[in-house]
Amino acid sequence: MTFHGARPEVAGHPAATAALDRLAPSGCGPRLQRSDAHLVSVSWRCGTTVSAATVTLAGRPLTLSDLFQGDYRSYLLSVAATQLQAAGGAGPAPGALGPWYLTPAALAVAYPAGTVSYPLASLAAFISHPDAI
Repeated sequence: MTFHGARPEVAGHPAATAALDRLAPSGCGPRLQRSDAHLVSVSWRCGTTVSAATVTLAGRPLTLSDLFQGDYRSYLLSVAATQLQAAGGAGPAPGALGPWYLTPAALAVAYPAGTVSYPLASLAAFISHPDAI
């Protein structure tokens, strides 16, 4: 994967490149978070604002519901509230998950008070397709 300014290019996968191009905020610094045989996850930072997109190599944008099942939202929000408040910040708004991206070992969710990383091993009970993550 390469970047042309803020525009990511996924070598050999034009559909993924086109999807990320459509989702990329203009003028923001991109950062590759994960690229493997299943998906590409990119984050962009614009000042203090974080945007992110995760797409399949076929170019389909993924949602957290595509990857996780069960009561994962409550778990993510509970962990975020504990971590952010322990760091002196405000917890997330009720029910509000921020932009997210995958790294090889974790799910990261950006909240206004900071980014919380959840090791994928801690989410094992919620992963709906382990072979895709």
